[in-house]
Amino acid sequence: MEYATLSSPAAYVSDVLDQMGSASSIGVFEYDAPDISSPTPLAGRLRCVRRFDITASAPRRGRAVTAARTQWAHMREGSTTRDAFFRFLQVAKRLSTGENEPTPPIPLELQQAARRIAPEKEPKEYLSSTADNKLLSKVWRTFWFEWVATADVLTPWRRVGSTYQAPRAKTSIERDDGRGKSEIFEGRASGLKETLVEHLNAGTLSEGDAWEGFAGGLTRTGAQKVQGVSDRAHSYREDLDSALSQLRWIDNDGRPTDYGYRYMTVCERYGGPNSAVATEYVGATLLQSGHYGSFLHYVHRLSERKFSSDPLAFTRGTPLRPVFNDTSYGEYLDYLEEHFCNELKVMRKVSGRARPRRRTVFQAELTLLRNYGFVSERRHRLGVGIPIDWERVHEAMNVAL
Repeated sequence: MEYATLSSPAAYVSDVLDQMGSASSIGVFEYDAPDISSPTPLAGRLRCVRRFDITASAPRRGRAVTAARTQWAHMREGSTTRDAFFRFLQVAKRLSTGENEPTPPIPLELQQAARRIAPEKEPKEYLSSTADNKLLSKVWRTFWFEWVATADVLTPWRRVGSTYQAPRAKTSIERDDGRGKSEIFEGRASGLKETLVEHLNAGTLSEGDAWEGFAGGLTRTGAQKVQGVSDRAHSYREDLDSALSQLRWIDNDGRPTDYGYRYMTVCERYGGPNSAVATEYVGATLLQSGHYGSFLHYVHRLSERKFSSDPLAFTRGTPLRPVFNDTSYGEYLDYLEEHFCNELKVMRKVSGRARPRRRTVFQAELTLLRNYGFVSERRHRLGVGIPIDWERVHEAMNVAL
């Protein structure tokens, strides 16, 4: 860039730093005006005027932390819901003002199973996947046992005569789609409770072993492990903690921030977390604080670049009768992911993590954006890619948080 009184400000700053002598760790770069129509606006427009030299020192070992794997907030359908956010924040508000952590109503058989599996830990710690008594852990445990792993949910089966059945218990968390309370540990043929009931009815597990399987999970030959209460608590907390933090609704200690209090106020004043006002507020927060606005921008620019040069990219059939099928859609999403990872550097793929079910590329992100109306239910538009409702996006980006 140039200024009226200085033709090369970067060179001037570099000269000043050179005269200081001890500023070898400071670099200077200059850039031309960015191309805002490109997914990479500064590509080929950034130049290094003064290299910096950093003397490496031996790294210090520290506690590993869970970092965001994408530029946008980590969300997972089923666990990062509006009601879960609201209830977690309510618990955080209560405990951060000095209220004592309540004792959870854990069934005696489950407590005994937890002690057999992890005798060094308190059952409530093992079953909530916590290891300390810091405020954030207390908030999580209280939320987990009050709203998700309730006494009914922690009952793995019921007996009708000589037959074991899944109890069909629900959590106290409302679903985002307004269709009642959410389920956990059951509701699918491969669910934890369904699997335990199958073993009990077949006589391949005793009740004592089944309680341990409920607490710690079940290993299946040739298949992934069925998560137990402890494992599911870990993954649920990982989803919820990281989302609330990235949305700036809790601080590092687990206390609600000003933004968190605003969301609670919206829910309390306008009819709960599934009200129209709360839904609009969360959608705006996702685009702004959660950086899903950036996600949509990248999708749009990469799609525009691809389809402007080849409108029939990824299609099958003939130019006169092009077909965009499931394979085409998968290739299109793979194209986006490749450029997100290798060109834009806004996400990194995580390998080696066991998942109960295989997920498609951007499944969580696109499901979330469809639920808030930012992306069309129609998966793809020929020559365009993922259809984005820009009018709705712009409205949400202008909501004051």
